[in-house]
Formats: sequence, C-alpha cells, structure tokens
Amino acid sequence: MEKRRLFKTAGMAAGMGLLAVLTSAAFGQEASELMMRRGASTDEIMGTMRSIRRPKPTGAPTALAVRIYFEHDSAELTPEAKAELANYGKSLTAGEFKDTRWAIEGHTDASGSAPYNEQLSEQRAKSVYNYLIQEYGVKPDRFVPLGKGESELFDAENPLSGENRRVRIKYLGG
Repeated sequence: MEKRRLFKTAGMAAGMGLLAVLTSAAFGQEASELMMRRGASTDEIMGTMRSIRRPKPTGAPTALAVRIYFEHDSAELTPEAKAELANYGKSLTAGEFKDTRWAIEGHTDASGSAPYNEQLSEQRAKSVYNYLIQEYGVKPDRFVPLGKGESELFDAENPLSGENRRVRIKYLGG
C-alpha cells in the first residue's frame, strides 16, 4: 500500500511539470535548477517560471532546466529539442513574461579540449537563442547566450554522459 502511495505521489509531481529539485551540490554551481519533464505544457512551464521569479531563500531554484540536449560534437537543435523549446517560446511571449531576461547557458560533456568545449557550448547557447528569436519573435536583448564548456557537468560522475550536452536557462530579472 505504501509503494502505491509513493508512486502516485511521484506521478503527481511529474504531472505538475517537476521531476526533481536539484541542489547546487549536485551541479557544483551556485544556483539550483527546477527540472522540467519532457513535453511539459505551456501552463506547466509558465508555473515553473513564476516560481523562479519569486524572491526565495538562499539555495532555492533560479534556473529552468528544459530538456534541450545535443548530439555529440554538435550544436544543431534536434527535432526533440525544438519540440521542448516550443512551449518555452510560447511562454516567453505571454504578457507576464514578455519583459523578463534569461541567460541561455550552453554546456558540453568532457570529451573535448577545454577551448573546444567552450566554443561548442557557446554555439549551443546561440542555437537556442537564434531559434527562440526566429521562431517566436522574442527580442534578442532578452537573452544572454553563454558558453560554460564542461565547467558545470550535470552528471559529474559520468563526464562523457549525453546529459552533460545541454542548455540551461537561468532567470536574470525583469
């Protein structure tokens, strides 16, 4: 009976759009992230964006981890990445978020040299940046694309993991 309740609770949390709150210790970075499930709806993303914008205690989530992953050695958005960006792009054009600013942080795994990974991570951030501007008409000055290289691995225990080849979106204000 307890297992059934646990699975039901976990299912409800995933249904709300949050898979997990990941702490800074898990990422080796200052801010923690709210991890969105794949295919989160516009309403779910907007709810998460609202929670990120509210003042919080130290260590509270300040970044939205949409599931934007890249193939090895590539900065090209996959069809899956474009689908994940669709609801985020729609959310950015909603009235309450139309003046918000966000950092788009590109990341790599640890398979290349540090200079190469820095360049590739910048290209990944710019791919997301360009896509949101071109497809959703978001003003370019609302984003700051940054390359983080391999400096903030998502899965530090597996530095070559595909989960490290990602984009993270961090709230800057507005």
